[in-house]
Amino acid sequence: MEELNNPKLILQMDEEQLDYFLEKFYERIMAKNKVLPEIIDGEEAQGILKVGRTSLFKLRTSGKIPYYKMGGTIVYKRSEIMEYINEHKHDKF
Repeated sequence: MEELNNPKLILQMDEEQLDYFLEKFYERIMAKNKVLPEIIDGEEAQGILKVGRTSLFKLRTSGKIPYYKMGGTIVYKRSEIMEYINEHKHDKF
């Protein structure tokens, strides 16, 4: 991650590049800790899937992504979100 050695590069990033950098940085930090919570909220599920609230709602209500209610709050299992992503992977053309 060259950007950590040269903070000026971070300032020159557009929004998409910054999002990618932050995602990789987060993954790197979490990999060092080796702890990712299994139960996640809708906001984190949206971030992982790169979708908005409405799209997440549609995935949930159509049964494509399982969800759970805990104390009236809708939550998801990280492993099931990742499974959904893997099932919808496209191979090379």
